[in-house]
Amino acid sequence: MTQSFRRLQRFALVGAAGFFVDAGILTWLMGAGWSILLARLVSFSMAVTATWLLNRSWTFQDSSVVVVGRQYALYTAIQVLGALINLSIFTLLITLYVPFRDWPWIPLGAAAFFALAFNYVATHRLIFKNTES
Repeated sequence: MTQSFRRLQRFALVGAAGFFVDAGILTWLMGAGWSILLARLVSFSMAVTATWLLNRSWTFQDSSVVVVGRQYALYTAIQVLGALINLSIFTLLITLYVPFRDWPWIPLGAAAFFALAFNYVATHRLIFKNTES
């Protein structure tokens, strides 16, 4: 198995962990009476922080050390762009093909795939670019 494939696997596992952090915090805050939008803002922020820490220490642990604050800010920007890509593709698919509204996991999966691809490439090339491929 190549280093690049192992790194991609780790990135995907970290993304799954981020999903559970996001969903868990969102559920907990909503249960505590928070509005869905404020709870989502907090849960997304916490998930981004968790995935950045995991990717920094596990997925791309062989990257050179850079200024932490700058790295975190760039990572957050990439994650926000990835979320916008995800939402845009999902919205486009359910708008163009109405039956997807009955099976939302299909456009959700497609959107997640493209967002994952964007996030991985951007993270690898722009943030952890000094790792061996």
